[in-house]
Amino acid sequence: MLPTIKDVCLLNEGALDIRISDGIERIDEETLDLSAGEKFLKHSYLTKGMKELVNEGFKRLSGSSGGRPFFRLKQAMGGGKTHLIKTMAFLARHPSLRNEYFPEAASRFEFGSAKVAFFNGREQPNDFFWGRIADQLGHKGIFQEGAHSPGEEHWHSLFDKLSVPALILLDEMPTYFGYYRTQVLGDGTVADVAGRAFANMLSAAIGRKDICILVSDLEASHADGTQIIDRALESARKELSRVEVNITPVDLSGDETYAILKKRLFSKLPSETEVNHIAESFGKAIEQAQKSKTIDNQKTPEQIS
Repeated sequence: MLPTIKDVCLLNEGALDIRISDGIERIDEETLDLSAGEKFLKHSYLTKGMKELVNEGFKRLSGSSGGRPFFRLKQAMGGGKTHLIKTMAFLARHPSLRNEYFPEAASRFEFGSAKVAFFNGREQPNDFFWGRIADQLGHKGIFQEGAHSPGEEHWHSLFDKLSVPALILLDEMPTYFGYYRTQVLGDGTVADVAGRAFANMLSAAIGRKDICILVSDLEASHADGTQIIDRALESARKELSRVEVNITPVDLSGDETYAILKKRLFSKLPSETEVNHIAESFGKAIEQAQKSKTIDNQKTPEQIS
């Protein structure tokens, strides 16, 4: 008798109780403790995009030469952008997680526990991201309150006060900028103010070796908001030929989606030897059934399965 799926696969605890809302990642001070990071990374599949982001992000936060200050996650909705953002948040905060899950990169690019600031442009449309970032970096009130865009010198003033590396995470920013395009302010909109603040932050970060900024983008969505990000990058490029690294969180054309699902659902899977044995046995059973004309002999085992 061949083993069944129940015989060779073991589900993660609560795997069949997953709700859609469970996949909506949330980041704040309360969710970044070490135990939460252990649980999160244990069930995370390390995609090619994640490995690239971790390696380059560690390089920047360690202060190594050649580290890029800005990373842009580009993919359609549901493509794993926020998952990568949360991964970087845990790793930046906890050196032990770096050593456990990315030992090679951690040994090459060493740094202590970094400050982490997070802003979600979809959940907080009526807040200004620069005030939230300053607050989370430990310097609330350093920027003028209200719709007053902090200049590059203001961002430098904030960064000067930091004694450790800092990771700034901006999720759903095209949505944020797009919303403020509808809010009139003087001869323009609040989006103009927010866009200048974003561009000034990037320019200030260029001159810092251990300030890393990670922004998620939505391909083919919120075009107005994406244009603001593009203009900010173009402005920053005048000072440095290339400031950003574009990362695709999940390769949707390959098998990474299936690998992610397996990692989320199962704590134990059969070995390659077991899989090959079952596949070979299945193929032989199909051949015998075809010879006895029990099943259609025009179909291959793969077509039947």
